[in-house]
Amino acid sequence: LMPPLAGVESPAATLPEPGAQPEAGNGTPAIPAGILAGDRQEEMILLAVVERPESYWVTWAYPDQYDPEIRANGRRYLEPFNPVLFDANGAPLPEPDHATRLELWQYEDGLRQQLSDPEAMQYAATLHTFVVPRSGVAFPVYARQTLYERSFPEKEAYAEIEFDGARVLASDEPLAIDREIQLGPAQFELDAIQKNPDGGYTFLFDGAGGKVVQCAVELVGYPSSLGGNSSFDPDDPFHFYQSILYTQVPTGELTLRVSQPAILGDLISFIGAWSPEK
Repeated sequence: LMPPLAGVESPAATLPEPGAQPEAGNGTPAIPAGILAGDRQEEMILLAVVERPESYWVTWAYPDQYDPEIRANGRRYLEPFNPVLFDANGAPLPEPDHATRLELWQYEDGLRQQLSDPEAMQYAATLHTFVVPRSGVAFPVYARQTLYERSFPEKEAYAEIEFDGARVLASDEPLAIDREIQLGPAQFELDAIQKNPDGGYTFLFDGAGGKVVQCAVELVGYPSSLGGNSSFDPDDPFHFYQSILYTQVPTGELTLRVSQPAILGDLISFIGAWSPEK
């Protein structure tokens, strides 16, 4: 193991070559069925291992993918679920307490500094460190991050919808719009518009017809310096909102521009396995 990083109280870790994982067929036990989830499984990358007095800190990651042309959240993956660590029997292991979690966050910041630029682009946003007890655990342990994949099939086309901002701001109830939108293969609907309590407008969408879970929104002629926010509910993924916030909210006759829909794809489980060296 490398000596501690300067200014970082947590120990530094050796960084294995990306992709260093136990290989199936070389004596590695089959993954217990209870761990498998989603439409398909992908391999988690083992980034680092640190030996502690009573535990190991084991860090996995998966290759992030981001589209810089998408004005809203351009990540290909959505992570509505927390990562989970399992023992060899498929039983979840307990999560660390708050104090340990704070240590891990500091350690992970130091770990990111050790990544090369290409590695940082792939793994800096997705790495997660698990605490693995040194005893009382059936090895190998399995890390799992379950997430949704999505695509952005239409980046240039847009739809424009006019509405009365004064009516929206004057009401405590959403203003019904019920406007169908078709952008390339993406079909969805703007259900309603309501005032945002933080100052601005919230646009309520129904993407069930085309599995749409996100889009970009802007008011033509009124750029926002505050940005906005959005929603994703894994229990109801196709009903979502996009908001635009302002310090001085525009009103009157306004034109909403809707573009860059995201279509929900497979539910993927990234899985990694690890055992201490004998």
